[in-house]
Amino acid sequence: MFPGIFFNDYLIEEDVNNDYENGKGLVKSVMFYEAILASLLLLPGFFFIRDKPPNPPSITANMPRMDAKKSLKMLLTDKCSILVIICNMLFFGSFKSLSVLISFLFTPFGFSSG
Repeated sequence: MFPGIFFNDYLIEEDVNNDYENGKGLVKSVMFYEAILASLLLLPGFFFIRDKPPNPPSITANMPRMDAKKSLKMLLTDKCSILVIICNMLFFGSFKSLSVLISFLFTPFGFSSG
């Protein structure tokens, strides 16, 4: 978040050694400090955020709902939903394979993604 608070300024011109181990330790300590800060900022949410608002946001918020297992079982036994899932899988798979092939076809001609 704010590495300047914990560490001194860094100038690449002054970095002669390229001290990998020191940099690795500094990055680990920054990640540790960020994890502590994020955890401390998350804790009040457990106590002050409610499960439900005092007034329901809509009429459908009060309707009874199915549990996750029953709804997943119903989704996987419905023919229309299975067809939609298969169509999406085919579209996504063909798109990904085409994008991989295009990158390999255009690389010899000097075009790249980066």
